[in-house]
This record gives sequence, C-alpha cells and structure tokens, in this order.
Amino acid sequence: MRVMIADDEVLVRISLRSMIEEMEAGWELAGEATNGVELLEQLRSHKPDIVLVDIRMPLMNGLDAIRGCAGLYPHTQFIVISGYSDFAYAQEALKLGTADYLLKPVSPEDLEAAMVKAGQRVKEHTGWLNCQFEADLFSLFHGISPQGGESDGDYLSSACCQGVVWYTDSRLPEERKAEKQHELHRAIRQKMDPCSGERARTRKALFILPEGELAFVVACGAGDQDGQGTVEATRLLRRMEEAADAVRCEGFAVTAFVMEPCTGIAALQKQWGDLRPLAALRSLLGVNRAYTFGDLHAFEQRYRLGPAAQLVEQACRSYRNKDYMLYMKAVGALEKEASTLDSRIQPVHKKQVSEFLSQLLEAALDGQEPVQVWLPKLYARGEQILAEQNGSGDQAGRLVKSALTFIEQNYAQDISILQIAKELRVTHNYLSTLFHKKTGTTFVKYLTRLRMMKAKELLAMPDIQVQQAAEQVGYYSTRHFTRLFTEFTGCYPSEYKKRFGG
Repeated sequence: MRVMIADDEVLVRISLRSMIEEMEAGWELAGEATNGVELLEQLRSHKPDIVLVDIRMPLMNGLDAIRGCAGLYPHTQFIVISGYSDFAYAQEALKLGTADYLLKPVSPEDLEAAMVKAGQRVKEHTGWLNCQFEADLFSLFHGISPQGGESDGDYLSSACCQGVVWYTDSRLPEERKAEKQHELHRAIRQKMDPCSGERARTRKALFILPEGELAFVVACGAGDQDGQGTVEATRLLRRMEEAADAVRCEGFAVTAFVMEPCTGIAALQKQWGDLRPLAALRSLLGVNRAYTFGDLHAFEQRYRLGPAAQLVEQACRSYRNKDYMLYMKAVGALEKEASTLDSRIQPVHKKQVSEFLSQLLEAALDGQEPVQVWLPKLYARGEQILAEQNGSGDQAGRLVKSALTFIEQNYAQDISILQIAKELRVTHNYLSTLFHKKTGTTFVKYLTRLRMMKAKELLAMPDIQVQQAAEQVGYYSTRHFTRLFTEFTGCYPSEYKKRFGG
C-alpha cells in the first residue's frame, strides 16, 4: 500500500521514513509534505492509502487537511502523529475518522501496529466498494437501475475500464458441464480475491451476462497519472486467463474475448454490444484461445464470414437447448449459404468449423468435403432432437417450474441464476435460455418484478414501513429499493404507503 508522510520537521520525516523502510510488510512511500497545503496538493497526484500526519504544521494544520480530504478521498486512512497529548486534539481526530492517534516520539512497534490497522480498514473499505461495483455492473448489463453510491455517477462514467468475457462450448453431459462452469467461476473468483486491496481506486467485478456468459471487468479511477492502475488491470486480466486455462479440458472449451480499454462503463457496454456478434467467429478461428476486439474486427473486415459464423453458433445453441424449430431454421439458412461458402472460406477455417460442429453436434464432419455434403448429417441431428423430446417429455418445463419454485421460496435472499442452476445440476446458460423461453423475461427482471409485487403487499399493511418492506423483499439499501419501486409502479413507495397502507 502507498504511504505519505506530512510533518514540518525534517528529522521526524527521516525517522518515520526509516522505520517504514525496515518494516516487513513492504509499504510503498508515495511522497512527503511539510504542511497541510502541500499534503492536499500531493494527495491529488499520489493518491496514498495511508497518511501519517502531524497536527501543528504551517499554512494549514493536520486536522484541517484531514477535513479537506474527507469527501475527496474517502478510502485514505489517516494516522495522526503529534507531540500534543491534549485530549481535545485526540477527540477531534477521532471524530474525523482517523485510524489512530500516536504521540511523539513514536516507537517502530506502535507505528507498525497502527499502519497494519489502517491497512486493514483500507482493505475492508475497498472490498465493500468492489461488492457494490459488481452489483451495479450486474444491474446495468441486465437493464435495471444500479444500487448507486460511491461507484455510481462519476466513477462509472470516468473510470478507465477493461473487460473480458468467456464463452464455454461443451459436448459434456449437462450435469458434468454445469460442474465445469461452476469450477470456472470459482477459479476466476479465487484469482480476484487475493488482490482485492492492491489499489483503492481499482474496482473489480465478476458477473453473469443476460445470455449466460461469464464477464470480468476491472476499472481504474480517473486521474491514473502514474499508469499503475492500467498496469494492474493488465496483470489482473492475465491472472484471469491463467484461471480459465486451468479449467479447460477435453470436451469443455473456454474462449476469452478481451475488450479494449475505454473510459466509462457506457463505452464498455457499447463495445460489448459490438463484440457480441463477432464472438461467433470462434467457430472458424478456433476455441480455447483469447481474442481481442481488434483481432475479430480485422478478421471480419477481411473475410465477411460473421453472418455464417452466427448461424453455426445458433445451430449449436439450439441443439444444446433442444429447440427443434430454431435448429432447423439455422441449418436451413446455412444451406442457402452453402453454395458460396466453400469459395469464401479458407481451408484452415473450414477445418476449424467442421471440428466445432462435430464436437458440439456429435456429427462426424470432414473439413475437406464441400459444405453441401455436411447438410444431411446436420439435418439428421435435428431429427435426433425430436426423438429426445418425445422420449423425455417436458423436461424443460419441469426445470423452469423448479426454478420458479426456488425463486418464490428464496426471493428475499441474495440469489442468482448461477446458484439455481447449481441446485438443479444444469448449466446457467441452459437454464437462462429455458427461463427466458418459458417466461418471456430474464431471471433478473422476473425476480425484480416478484420482489416489487411482494413489496406492494407489504406496504398495504398498516404496521409495515418502507424500510421494513425493502428489507423483507431483499433490499438493504432503501435508496435502491425506492428507485426500482418507482420504475415498477410509477410512484414512490412512501406515496404508495399513504394511498394503500391505511
């Protein structure tokens, strides 16, 4: 963590610097200031996690400097080191939220203990902000209002963001495939957590996108002049790829799509919208690799095979979801492309797509044969879907019914489609698709609507207040609950309470 020293006495600064350099924790000295004005100026550029500050300094004293920093740098922890034992000073420092108050001369042991305590507070604060950031991104990508707070507003619009999305393609049985997807999620989460407090202005989020893909976003606060936030983002993305690589195995492919750095979450969402159709090109380029947006865009500009790749992806997804009509529609569209596809596709890419289809559709296709020769085998897989549907009954309906029952019983808890899929022993991609097909909406929107309906029932009770209703349907931020309730009903919960709550 980054540490600053603010004291007008040269010998004190030298002594503190020497003690810090000898500590085993490996603190990074970010800078020094001789008065409160210098401290405020250097905070803007160095953004330290911990500041050791004297009270009596020229131009601006330490307590006034702490007051000036409070709103601008809420993550920064201050340790007051003063020669004044007056209780009034200590009391004022504690009111300002300082981590500790030490008297000069300070011993190395006391200083280290205070810094460890302050460092823990930084980590806890950063961890809370990461959780909030993750919840906000999940909400934004699923089309509902974010919870808001520190990660809202300026941070979401000004942070330098980069993300990666993983697509999984598998021919494993549904239960085994679900296990591998949960393993992927755990492996990436474990790579995230050890570095949760490295830089307080860095945020990390791991969440499921509406169509079931796993996404990771890292954001660095605006004003990252030293470039260290960008370096950390690159290192984090490399760790994520290492985690994904450890999960890959025969029959379970994990392909990463890395987005370009951009400013603000809105720009990241737009980039993902542009990248999504190009992700289908993995069927021609090969799976179990990492691609950048630039890689895919350049390939598409050269070969114009995106529409054909999307048909291949649609056929595989429909086959996985046992959707006969969509599968046959995709194969029929491929048949129309077949006459020109052989002349437009390179042999190496044709070999890749034949292997992709052979793996996921369990159809033996030869990459050296014309695409027309593949068609009878592809149509035969459609007939297999019908045979399986007739033999298994409405399995999809039973799965969705079980999911709805789980939601009804646990809507007040922090539940996710990933958790329900794990309970039902299927992949979250498969369950997301079935859920949308059967209910006409996404899991997140269904859960939000159910919670709002339950909240209306609670608010109609005379003895239930708005905050109680929010908590009983799963929202511990009244502000977030109010925003969602207003979007759903067209009025504030307090107004609804006055009108219907007796």
